Amino acid sequence: MSGTRAGRPLTQKRIFLFGLIATGAGAMVPLLLAEALLHYMPVTEPAYAQPVNSQTPYLHFLPNRDVTYSHGWRFSIVTRKHVNNYGFASDADFVRDDTSPLLTVIGDSFVEAWQVPNAETMHGLLGARVAGHGRVYGIGFSGSPLSQYLAYAEMAHKDFAPDGMVFVIVGNDFDESLLKYKQQAGYHYFADHDGSLQLERLDHPGQSTAVALASRSRLAMYIRHTIGFDLRNFAGFATDNDDLATRFAGNVAADASAERIEDSKAAIAAFLAQLPERSGLPPARVLFVVDAIRPQLYNPAEMAQAETSYFGRMRRHFIAEARGTGFEVVDMTGAFLAAYAQDGRKFEFPTDNHWNALGHSIVADEIARSAVFSTTLH
Repeated sequence: MSGTRAGRPLTQKRIFLFGLIATGAGAMVPLLLAEALLHYMPVTEPAYAQPVNSQTPYLHFLPNRDVTYSHGWRFSIVTRKHVNNYGFASDADFVRDDTSPLLTVIGDSFVEAWQVPNAETMHGLLGARVAGHGRVYGIGFSGSPLSQYLAYAEMAHKDFAPDGMVFVIVGNDFDESLLKYKQQAGYHYFADHDGSLQLERLDHPGQSTAVALASRSRLAMYIRHTIGFDLRNFAGFATDNDDLATRFAGNVAADASAERIEDSKAAIAAFLAQLPERSGLPPARVLFVVDAIRPQLYNPAEMAQAETSYFGRMRRHFIAEARGTGFEVVDMTGAFLAAYAQDGRKFEFPTDNHWNALGHSIVADEIARSAVFSTTLH
């Protein structure tokens, strides 16, 4: 009899409920199929940032693991990375009681370098060069600015006493060193204390239960990390990307207020002033590798315009201040331009502006030519 089920009338409420269940079940089928299919794909695996507090004051990943990293919906970049005993992306474990010469390379995602195998990173390549008579340790964590580099320099000094240090300097290292501009848990920032910039740690509780559960889903990891889709940044997908070359330079906003410029200069001054004590090294034993303004590097007109951008101005100021206080500096602009003129190959990925294997190899060559490298790993 129409409109009944087992002798009971189908009310509007029941009809709606059955329809809702059917719709939900229908939606779940493709999601479950996608989840199953992605188990056979190189989806990014979680590295699990560890808690940061007074007992473990330095941001790092869960140690002694191998993880897969991938980027792009078609997996345009896929690497298998080892996280060492200290929780950093490196094939080499960090050894406290080894007395052989040690050079430590410190930076952000350019040193962490998920996009290339550990052996093809600048520190991996340099480590292979000196194997048997020296060591090169790479300490990098995505999002780290100058202030975090100080914290890592202090950690390295206390645990390994390096003979030399290299710092990779990129576009977002300056203003993001200040608590005024960034407050991400787990990192160290410069906080203004009566006109003096002092290092301050923001503790991090580790992965939340929700994040830990989400990381078990291959579909969730594919959407959030391999594709890089984040609902918090959804508005950015609707913007016009035609003028990215003018709105961004060196991976940061090209425009900057006078206040941002002056604050960034203050962060640079605090970093350079505090580095010798925290690293335990004189300026002559420290090398700064300053990235070129990319991708504008490949177009002379765009490069000329980018020289007046935020990164263009800050990198010139940083180089002048560092050299003026006795630090060694390598400006990657010249080496990159010379290599590009030879064969036209670029130093980043088509879908990711981090250095590719070629970029890392050229950076490694420039570090190997430096006085800091030769005196540290003689």
